[in-house]
Amino acid sequence: VFNVEEERTTHISEPENFKFAQWIDIDDFKHFNSYKNQKQIVEKAIKIQKARVMFTTPSSKYIKQLQKFKREMLEEDIHINGSRGLHHYENINEWLEKLSNNNLEENHVPSSVYLLVDYDTSKILGIIDIRHYLNDSLKEYGGHIGYSIVPSERQKGYGKLMLELALVQCD
Repeated sequence: VFNVEEERTTHISEPENFKFAQWIDIDDFKHFNSYKNQKQIVEKAIKIQKARVMFTTPSSKYIKQLQKFKREMLEEDIHINGSRGLHHYENINEWLEKLSNNNLEENHVPSSVYLLVDYDTSKILGIIDIRHYLNDSLKEYGGHIGYSIVPSERQKGYGKLMLELALVQCD
């Protein structure tokens, strides 16, 4: 699903499994019923498009936004769930280095961290950590997924959306 500024025509070569392809409006597409899951997939795509968010991995591109996110989170909470310890780091670059090298502290498990980012403002709306397996501690408290939504953006459906996107990654 693409969001385009203007109508376009494109020529698509005929791959083995495709008989026809065309550009159609997303609202018209909702009414097609070719596949069992299609309606759910299209509804999720529309939700993401209308929310205008990105689901991405943390990088140095987001250092200022991560600092703002961390400040706002720590005004209300003592730690940031699903951040793989962001609250312990004064220097965001050190945290990013830890993530990129997958450096694990004692009793921690490998995981993947993602950000939910507002497409228009680059504000970080939430953070989520998908743990690849559980240790004894996580079996009791924590589980496979931990996440947080920045306080100013709570109660807007971003947590549910971020969890849905994380489950796609898990799949």
